[in-house]
Amino acid sequence: MGRRHKPKRGGGKGNPRAPESSIYTADFHAGFQVETKRLLRRRFLWLMGVLLALSVLSVGFLALIMWGAWRTGVLNAEGEDAITFSTAIARYLERGGFSADQAWVFALASAASFLYYAAAFVFVWFFRPSDKLLLRLTMAVVIADGLLAILLRQQEVPNQIGLGQFLISHFLASLFLPWTARQALIPALVVLPASALSLLMFEGHTLFNGGHVRTFTVDLDYMSIAFSPLVALPGIAVCWLRHSRRLDKYANRYVRERYGEMRRELFDARRIHEALFPPPVTEGPVRVGYTYEPMRQIGGDFLYIHRGERGRVSVVLIDVTGHGIPAALTVNRLHGELERVFAENPSVEPGEVLRLLNSYVHLTLSSHSVYVTAICFRADPEAGTLAYASGGHPPAFLRAVDGTVDQLDSTTFVLGAVPDHSFHPEPGVRPFTPGDTLIAYTDGATECRDQEGRMLGVVGIQRLVASGRVEPGHWPQAVRTMVENHRFGPVADDTLVIELTRPLQSEPKPADDARAKPATPRVSP
Repeated sequence: MGRRHKPKRGGGKGNPRAPESSIYTADFHAGFQVETKRLLRRRFLWLMGVLLALSVLSVGFLALIMWGAWRTGVLNAEGEDAITFSTAIARYLERGGFSADQAWVFALASAASFLYYAAAFVFVWFFRPSDKLLLRLTMAVVIADGLLAILLRQQEVPNQIGLGQFLISHFLASLFLPWTARQALIPALVVLPASALSLLMFEGHTLFNGGHVRTFTVDLDYMSIAFSPLVALPGIAVCWLRHSRRLDKYANRYVRERYGEMRRELFDARRIHEALFPPPVTEGPVRVGYTYEPMRQIGGDFLYIHRGERGRVSVVLIDVTGHGIPAALTVNRLHGELERVFAENPSVEPGEVLRLLNSYVHLTLSSHSVYVTAICFRADPEAGTLAYASGGHPPAFLRAVDGTVDQLDSTTFVLGAVPDHSFHPEPGVRPFTPGDTLIAYTDGATECRDQEGRMLGVVGIQRLVASGRVEPGHWPQAVRTMVENHRFGPVADDTLVIELTRPLQSEPKPADDARAKPATPRVSP
C-alpha cells in the first residue's frame, strides 16, 4: 500500500550527529569512540617522542653554547689571560642576559620536562591506560608545559617568551591528538588564569630583547592578560577543523560499511521472505499462478495458498501498509496467523478468514498504524463455485469462459480499522466453471503512473481483462508487462498479480482411463 509514515527522530546523548534510530546512534557513537581511543594512544606516543626530541635539542643547544664560549675564549678581549671554564661560562651568559643560576634553572626545567615526557611515554606504552585516563594525561602534559613556562618567566630566564612555550606545546598537541575543540580548551582554562595571576602578583620582570633589558609596566601586563587567550586559538581552531573532518570521514565510511552489511542482510532476508511464498499450483482442477515485484528487496505484499480436500483451493492475497523491512516483518506475522487459521479449520470460509485476520490486526498491529487490505477466495471445483470476501482490497476480475467479466468489489473495511464486533465480511459467491479465470492484484498495479502522472487505474486492468488477448496461465505476466509499460520512473510500490483458473480439460480419473473420452475444449473468445 502507498501509505508512508515519518520515522521518529532520536539520537543518543553526546553523539555529534544523531541519526534516526537509537540503535544506530549507539553503534555509531561506540565505533567512533573506539577509533578515537586507538588514534589517541598512537598519536600521543608520537607527540611524546617529538617533545622528547625537542627537550634534548634544547639542552644540547645550551651545552653547545657553553662549550663554544669556553673554546673560543670570548673574554680574552677584556684583558684576562687565563680564565677557568666556569668563569668563562658565567661571564658569557651574563653578557647574554643569563646568570649562572638562571642557566641551571633552565637546564633543570628542560630535564624535568624530559623526565615527565619519558614517564608519560613509558606509562602509555606498557600499561595501556583507559581512554579517560589517557585523555587526562594528554591534557596534563600540556598544562605542565604551560606552568613550567610561567615558572621560567618568573625566574627571568632570557629567551623565554612567556606563554610562547605553552603555545608551541598546545599547538603540537592539537596537531597530533584527536582532540575536540572543547578538549583543546581545557588546558588553556588552567594555564591562562595561572599566567594572569603571576603577572598581577609580580609586576616588574625583565625580558631580554636585542641585548637590552626592558622592564614591563603594569599596562603591558594588563595587555598581556587581555591578549593571552589568543595563544590557545590556533590549537583550538585546528582541533575543530580536524575533528569535523575526521567525523565526516568516519560517518561516510560507517555508512558505506553499514550499507554493504544491509545489502547482504537484505539479500538473505529476501530469500527467507520469498520462501514464505507458496509454489504455483500447476496441476489439478484449479490452477494458481502469480508474479511479484517488490518496491525494494522485500515488501509487504503476500500470497497464501491452501490446498484442501476434493480439489478445493483457498487463496489469500494481502497488502500491508508501508514498504520494505517493516512491511515484510508484518507479512511474516500474518503468515503465521494464516497457518494457524487453516491448521485449525482447513475448510474455513473466506469471510471467516477475513474476520480472524481483522481481529488479529486490530489487536496487535493497528496500535502501530499498521493496517492490511486482503482478499480471500475459495474455489470449489465440485460445486463449481468461487466464494470470496474482500477487505478494502482493489477489485478482482472474474472472466468467464464466454468472455463476460464480473468485477468483485470490496465487501468490508480494511483489516484492523474496526474491532471484531463491528467487522462484517459480507462474503459473496460466484460460479466458477471450467474455462473461467480470476485475476487479482495489489494496488501497486493500479497506482503506477506514467510520465504525465496519470495512474493506470482499475479501468486499465479491466480493459486488459475484457480484451481477451491473453491465454489462461499468462495473465500475471501480461498484467505486469502492462504495468511496466505504463510506469515512468522507478518502482513506487510493491506489485503482486495472481491468477486462478479452471482448465477446460481435466485429467481423467485412473479408474476410467480405458473408457474415458477426451473432452472437447472450449476456445475462449
